[in-house]
Amino acid sequence: MTKPKPGLQDGTLTHGQKAQIVTYAAQKPKKSQNELATWATKTFKTSQPVHRSTINRILKRKYEYETMTDYEMNKKHRRTVAHPALEAALVNWILEMRRRKRRLSKEIIQAKGHELATRILDVSLATKFKFSND
Repeated sequence: MTKPKPGLQDGTLTHGQKAQIVTYAAQKPKKSQNELATWATKTFKTSQPVHRSTINRILKRKYEYETMTDYEMNKKHRRTVAHPALEAALVNWILEMRRRKRRLSKEIIQAKGHELATRILDVSLATKFKFSND
């Protein structure tokens, strides 16, 4: 894959940029999708033109961009949680440890994650379970 020219963004738009497209489209309802694509290409200085079909997909999913957090807006891809119950349990445990002012290292969090996975998930799945940065 070739690198974009200096000063140009690679072809993938961030969620924040997609939200800007949704806002701009709402402000300019008479603009065609081709005109919105041209505007996005110039505004975000993409290395490749934004295609009309990309604009169409963004506008179909506009409700997603209205509900994203600031952190998610800077990302290019939305990450889905494979095991929401495990994620919630681990987050609650981390928040409880912070409330108690306990120090947590990556290793401690991963060990607790494995312990919770064994309790919450099927045992055979828990043994194959891998955490990020594992």
